[in-house]
Amino acid sequence: MLSSTQARRQRTEEGAVAVLTVLLCLALFGIAAIVVDLGNAQMQRRIAQNAGDSAALAGGNAMFNSAAPYVPDLVNAETAAKDYALKNHGITAAEWSACVDPGALSTPSSTPCISFEVTPTIARVRVKIPTRDAGATFARIIGVNTLDVSAFARSTLNRDGKSLCGLCVVGTSMEHDMQNGKVTVNGADIHLNGDVEVGPNGLVATTGEIRVEGTADGSNYTPSPDEGALPIPDPLEDWFDKPDMTGLPLGTNPCAQGPGRYGDFNFPNSTCTLSPGLYVVTGKWDLAGLAGMVGNGVTLFFTCGTAPIPSACISPGEAGGWLNFAGNGVFNIVAPTTGDYAGMALWYDRLNNSPLDLNGNGSVTYTGTVYANSAELRFTGNACGTGALDALVIVRTVRLSGANPCLELNYNQAASTQLPPGRLHLDQ
Repeated sequence: MLSSTQARRQRTEEGAVAVLTVLLCLALFGIAAIVVDLGNAQMQRRIAQNAGDSAALAGGNAMFNSAAPYVPDLVNAETAAKDYALKNHGITAAEWSACVDPGALSTPSSTPCISFEVTPTIARVRVKIPTRDAGATFARIIGVNTLDVSAFARSTLNRDGKSLCGLCVVGTSMEHDMQNGKVTVNGADIHLNGDVEVGPNGLVATTGEIRVEGTADGSNYTPSPDEGALPIPDPLEDWFDKPDMTGLPLGTNPCAQGPGRYGDFNFPNSTCTLSPGLYVVTGKWDLAGLAGMVGNGVTLFFTCGTAPIPSACISPGEAGGWLNFAGNGVFNIVAPTTGDYAGMALWYDRLNNSPLDLNGNGSVTYTGTVYANSAELRFTGNACGTGALDALVIVRTVRLSGANPCLELNYNQAASTQLPPGRLHLDQ
């Protein structure tokens, strides 16, 4: 038998064990409650974060449109962000009204939780998803009654107007054969979709980088090319479709009649001075011998159809108007600096696959953008001239052939087409 002292000790120990068991059960239950409820809260936060990310991207994507590609539309951006938040997380108008964001950007919308920052170089959208209670179920036992869940995201658009490449060769699944020609670009990168080959006496050089989607054959590259780069789309896709030709007169002699709609024209054996404005060309403009062309504030647009009725070129490509400079004259076109076509010097319809020939031995200079998405830019013979293109050049392919052809390009961002805002990405 146990003595009374031993019995009391046993009962005390049993009571202590019971208390410890209860405490341990409560602790374990509390931990389990926290794990379950925090797991649920974490899942709800991921849903909120996904909603915030998609809303911020939607707002950035809707901030600019093709009708006014350089003017931010904050109302449209706010509407798009709210639409995505509603679809992905069911955020209501009442929740937006009650929402508060201590980290809001400088320009508010109708709710503090959607805000903007717009500068000459960037445009940002910040979206804070309104706070919700994820619902404390088991954690209430340990005194945790609410689990607040929210998220925020910020998207950024680059709007510095700068192209990623000064020479953008966008034709894919093809080889761009430079032969023994020389291509030099100052102030920007060179990007070539597809493959490229340079002959033993040729050169492809830039002060930036050379990026090639496929392979780069030959050894004369400065710097060494980055092969296997991601292909780039047409940098001006969806933004420069065709110009407004309303009220543009039908003409037969651009040297005498100025801006208008023209078909074939053989330029005289002298220098033609074009008046400022838009020239729509559906035929061949041929410059041979000492024929030359100069113009300040000029945009040349080459398209399909006829001069009386110009039309868009059709898919997958159609031969339209084109330029053939093959003589020893002067060719100097300077793009407008203001207006709808500011920075656009020579422009082919996006599906116009007629060539762009800059041959001969004359002086060839452009100031502005040379945009021929479906065309081959050709330099043959001794086509090097004495000038350089102060331009952004976007073409399907480049072909240099003959004794000493060259393309010298200085990327002049201020004088070229300013690219619409792009490179939308999340940075928070």
